[in-house]
Amino acid sequence: MGKQNPTERRNQELKKALRLHLHDQPDHEWDCSIPNVLFAIRRRSNAATGASPSKILYGQNLPYSGSWDAPATIAPLVSKQQIRADARSHQARYVEERRPVPAVKKPPQYQSGSMVLIQSRSQSGVPFQPKWTGPHRVLRRLGEADMYLVNLGNRVVKCHVDRLRSAPPCRLVGKPSGTLRRPISVKLLTTGRWALRSSSGKGLVAP
Repeated sequence: MGKQNPTERRNQELKKALRLHLHDQPDHEWDCSIPNVLFAIRRRSNAATGASPSKILYGQNLPYSGSWDAPATIAPLVSKQQIRADARSHQARYVEERRPVPAVKKPPQYQSGSMVLIQSRSQSGVPFQPKWTGPHRVLRRLGEADMYLVNLGNRVVKCHVDRLRSAPPCRLVGKPSGTLRRPISVKLLTTGRWALRSSSGKGLVAP
């Protein structure tokens, strides 16, 4: 699911607050609770900015109802420029602390003679084609690049490491009759084991 835009997030906040205010009250009176809900949201401190919307806008939190004539107990006003600068600084730290650290994953390396599966390229009109073919034998790595020469039996191809994965260990199903030369498809059984089908029709199943 993608991230919600600010308008949708604010709508969700309003709905949550209305559900609280309308507890044990008729739902059709929801509009009567809007002023109280907005007042609470405008006084609530924001986790990203470290201040409430009313403080960033007016320099102080909105006073509660009935406190207009009360003695001055609030702190002296701070300039709007200072409040907004502090909010931006707090927001930058908030975002940086929650920034996901990308995992550094090195591509696998295959030695000459390793058995691998090759990811099939999608073909139009063939919706149920196998996603992987193999196992095929790696001949060698091409320099320091992530390219490999792979023997498909009837030809040799270049494959990027992103299209390769290590072939699972396999055993023959049934009585073996000759050498397996060129398996051409890979399927996943309902048991979670790999089943390979060779060109000779012999089945292979990973233990």
